[in-house]
Amino acid sequence: MDQRMIASREHIEQMERDDTDAEIMMCMMLLMKARDSLYTREPIRDSKLTGPERVSEVLNGHVDRCYEQYKMERHVFLNLEALMRQRGWLEDSRYLRVDEQLAMFISIVGHNDRYRDIAEHFQHSLNTIGEHFKKVLRAFILLGQENIKPPNFSRCPKQILEKPKLYPFFKDCIGVIDGTHVSASVPLSKQIPYRGRK
Repeated sequence: MDQRMIASREHIEQMERDDTDAEIMMCMMLLMKARDSLYTREPIRDSKLTGPERVSEVLNGHVDRCYEQYKMERHVFLNLEALMRQRGWLEDSRYLRVDEQLAMFISIVGHNDRYRDIAEHFQHSLNTIGEHFKKVLRAFILLGQENIKPPNFSRCPKQILEKPKLYPFFKDCIGVIDGTHVSASVPLSKQIPYRGRK
């Protein structure tokens, strides 16, 4: 065969492949455009009550509602909000007031609610919930550092010093949360592994 014939046949085949690729591309673009035109965007958070309205409803409703929702009485919640504002630990953001930030945080921690439940309840995005959860958590850490002081561990408590049954065995113990001591005795048959231990 002539060289020119081979070259022109290859050229024609290449053009056909290019045309096929272009047609496939065009079809894909049309399908994507059709899909996008069929998909209508609508807001997912479309409740009639906004987050501030829900918080206001709870705070101004029956006296037990605040305790059920936020695990504290109304005046305690309002005092906590005022304290957070006063110390500058929390402030109203563009989208959330301090009372709503506290309500969301307490709902997550106190009721073990998921971010998705809180997003639906307060009508905010998951990102907004997460961002403000971290802010309120930092504020509570500051509150804890200000209010929770460890006892003096250098002195042995009087309750231990005065009882020969406890002193000197528990002289270096830091203590327990509720201050109770539970007497425990190991049966004679199992005492060997525990000998010399406190």
